[in-house]
Amino acid sequence: VQRSYPALARDEDTPYYAHTIPSPGEDGASLREMAGERWALVGDAAALADPITGEGIYYALRSGQLLAEVVGGGGSTGEYAARALEEFGRDLMRAARLYKRFFEPGFTDRMLDYARRSPALSRVMVDLVLGKQDYLSLKRRLMLTLPRFGWDLATYPVRGRLS
Repeated sequence: VQRSYPALARDEDTPYYAHTIPSPGEDGASLREMAGERWALVGDAAALADPITGEGIYYALRSGQLLAEVVGGGGSTGEYAARALEEFGRDLMRAARLYKRFFEPGFTDRMLDYARRSPALSRVMVDLVLGKQDYLSLKRRLMLTLPRFGWDLATYPVRGRLS
């Protein structure tokens, strides 16, 4: 596997994200290398886990389904890798670029506090964890949520005292 799939080769200096299931890197090399002539990797074996949430069940099932569709339709394993990259790979690469921000000291505590005080932000965060919100459109959705988030934060102490 190391020879055919070098993007997953590890050494002592390669950090884990927050779990032991490999995730794609920012460059997407592992996504392009997840299949070769007469072989293909799916799910965890293909490093198909979200670098931020660690979620991989959806990607395991969907990658298996994509492989079956492509091979069953007479396509090549290379076509499978290209479809996976297009369907969800770019989003996983975006998550790999963002994961350091999510794991900065204090970030999680701040986000949980903001989500507790803002139903608008809470909905975004829930959708992100559930896989309903992709990382490619996250910034746009946060920008659209910003006015409501600001209102929620500005009025939170008032609502908190009255209830």
